[in-house]
Amino acid sequence: YLLMDTMQNSGSWGTVRVIPQRQSEMDLWVDAEILQSDGENLKLVVKVQDSSGKVWYTKKYSDVASKYSYDTSLPNRSEPFQALYNRISNDMLVFYRQIDPNKIRTIRLITELKFAKEFSADAFSDHLSIDKNGRYFITRLPADDDPVLLRVKQIRERDYMFVDTLQEYYASF
Repeated sequence: YLLMDTMQNSGSWGTVRVIPQRQSEMDLWVDAEILQSDGENLKLVVKVQDSSGKVWYTKKYSDVASKYSYDTSLPNRSEPFQALYNRISNDMLVFYRQIDPNKIRTIRLITELKFAKEFSADAFSDHLSIDKNGRYFITRLPADDDPVLLRVKQIRERDYMFVDTLQEYYASF
């Protein structure tokens, strides 16, 4: 959640959501495994992957909290590991900026088609193919005014609203 907040506050990522177990289709997935967390040390392995299945990178991160991080007498205390979250967000942005804008559009289309396939497999099953490495490719596009696609887009907006409601719970937690 703190990484999501960092990414969103950077202004470089638009809306960033935290969802459990990839329950909805998104353009980009950031999965992190905590290797060590004891309040002083935080070690993570972070995997960043787009909806096409392409892994952008997998990297280990670590940080040590300052001895003053938890001192309640100090003004303007911040998250002890904020610098770590900033590094992750910045590394992702460096990688993102190297991607051709046409590839970004393709990633977004793949996400949309994967979502559409979940709701109407008959209509969208032949729009994507998967290679032996698990990477998705667009084999054909639906018409812009396809009525099934338009209904799926409405469902997707409702899905976003549901996921946004989850964000409030994560914030409280």
